[in-house]
Amino acid sequence: MRQKEEYVNICMENLYKELYKYSSILIYGTGHYANIVYELLKKVGLKNKIISFIVTSLNEVKAIEGISVKAVDELILYNAQEYVVLVSVSRLYEEEILQKLKDYADSHGMTITQLLHTGVNLLLQTPDAEV
Repeated sequence: MRQKEEYVNICMENLYKELYKYSSILIYGTGHYANIVYELLKKVGLKNKIISFIVTSLNEVKAIEGISVKAVDELILYNAQEYVVLVSVSRLYEEEILQKLKDYADSHGMTITQLLHTGVNLLLQTPDAEV
């Protein structure tokens, strides 16, 4: 089990190092995965870098804990070189969203649901399983 935990920790550490390169973070999504990502970012001290949650189309949610929710077409308001978009949705929609990010603002998007799935799966495997 320790080997699996170390693997997950290394993956998460690499993710955080990558995120520190950007002055701002946007989280694509407002659902289950986005909430997990948001909580992880808060725990490692990156909440102050989160400037917005991004969705395909606006609904009744206007803000999450004081952080605004904006439609993807509003990305043109930001300098794409200064932020990263963490695509935090089901893997079924990742490619479509990455394409939208390129279409709207030539944004740098990073999918992390695979990492979340891998981490959870690794930690749930039996102690004898190999990484």
